[in-house]
Amino acid sequence: MLAHSIQCPDCSALWRLARELHVSAGDVAPAEVAEVVPLQRRRPARWVAVVGALAAAAALVLVLLPRDTGRAPDPVLRGAERTVLRADPATSTLDRRHPVLRWSGAPEGSRYTVVVSTRDLTVLYRRSDVVANELELPPDALSGVAPGGEIVWRIEAIAPGGRRAASEAFVSRVQ
Repeated sequence: MLAHSIQCPDCSALWRLARELHVSAGDVAPAEVAEVVPLQRRRPARWVAVVGALAAAAALVLVLLPRDTGRAPDPVLRGAERTVLRADPATSTLDRRHPVLRWSGAPEGSRYTVVVSTRDLTVLYRRSDVVANELELPPDALSGVAPGGEIVWRIEAIAPGGRRAASEAFVSRVQ
């Protein structure tokens, strides 16, 4: 075994580690490390148990450590509140005679810019500085939309502190 551990770097490293553990555990005094212990006085089962415990600890560490999934972690933005603007579900269908867009999600006192367009993004109506969270469209704004046709609309909110938030595009059917 000694001849093999001299030639094998892995076994040599394990042998040194086992001896260091015996010294640190108090099984062997530091001065005795260099001296050869006769075979009948050795307790080989003890160092095998120590090496086995080390191997088990290493396997446990490998299992418990988070694995690299190949993707970067999501960035964390501190102090940035997220404003999510949502369309009122009642605006999924608009009455052509009285088209009103309603939304929620911005802090009180926000000002809005609303852009209404066709599916091909031709702007039908745009209004800035809206103070309420609803906007009644003028009757001629939807004159180019056929009955049953759809409009696409977006909102940009500017909160009282100056923070801006933009909505996703909402689609409403015009009756």
